[in-house]
Amino acid sequence: MAFRTFGDLNNQLKKELDLEGEEFISPSEMIGYWNHGVSIAESHIITLGLRDKYFLSRQALNTVLGQELIDLPIDIYANKIIRIIYLNGGTFYTVRPLDSKEMFENYQYLNAFSATDFYRYMITHTTPGIEKLVLVPAARETGTGVLKIWYFRDANRYAIDADICDLPEIAYEFLNAYVKERCYEKESHVNFPGAQSDRQYKEQLMQSVLSGQIQDSEMSLIEMDLSIYQEST
Repeated sequence: MAFRTFGDLNNQLKKELDLEGEEFISPSEMIGYWNHGVSIAESHIITLGLRDKYFLSRQALNTVLGQELIDLPIDIYANKIIRIIYLNGGTFYTVRPLDSKEMFENYQYLNAFSATDFYRYMITHTTPGIEKLVLVPAARETGTGVLKIWYFRDANRYAIDADICDLPEIAYEFLNAYVKERCYEKESHVNFPGAQSDRQYKEQLMQSVLSGQIQDSEMSLIEMDLSIYQEST
């Protein structure tokens, strides 16, 4: 698809509402409306299901001998990690999260006594605004790109008119309806109730359309069993 810019979407909406030259709604307010609409659309898209990966992204992470705290990708959405793969030479396996009721005891055990177990991971938020991936046990080697992290990334936000709105096409209809609703609300316009109903309809339509990204016929395909290739360190 051809993604549109926020400036293009914003100019279209201003023409539809005859807001060109209007100063009652400031440019910063309008940007806020668009970005809040993106956040709502993004939350729907992310929660559609693991097979609807509209914002699937990946990054290679490095390890440093003895280091346990690793920076997460800066564009990760709500720490939604899909999979972490360890690949170093002939060793390949899935790095699984420590998420059982004994996760803290397992963390201590793996760091104190494990020399051969597969890596596991946790997420910590010790410093406000800074979240880290905790490699358990701490890295046994220095390696470049040995951890491959697959995750959901943030949708793009509006800062300048040239910024790309990278939501799927149907989400443009929802965004337009959402910003119209906010504009009518700000102006106490008589069209506000109708705009509210239109936004609700477009929101439901967006969810319905996007939930069918992958055809049902593909759901029945047998997934490859790669366990034979996975070796311990």
